[in-house]
Amino acid sequence: MYLRVTRSQFDPARYDELRPMGADIIAAIQSLPGCLGVDHAMNRATGRAVTISRWPTEEEATATAPREQLAGLVARLKDAGLELEASDIYEAVS
Repeated sequence: MYLRVTRSQFDPARYDELRPMGADIIAAIQSLPGCLGVDHAMNRATGRAVTISRWPTEEEATATAPREQLAGLVARLKDAGLELEASDIYEAVS
């Protein structure tokens, strides 16, 4: 199994605006082929967030074509001030 970890940052003053979008993030990623599950967490105090998704293969974890369907959501998040960092891929070892 592989984990895709995407970190982001935001203005803590916009936490209440961004928090409800967490459900949209989870639903959108879970709709991608091969996704085994998603967790999304935000830190109100620091303005940091992390999204961790689980995938059966490295190819599915790194696939970019299916993520094109997330473009609208990503644009909404960026409009709300969320700054996404590049994703990291990890192989689960336990």
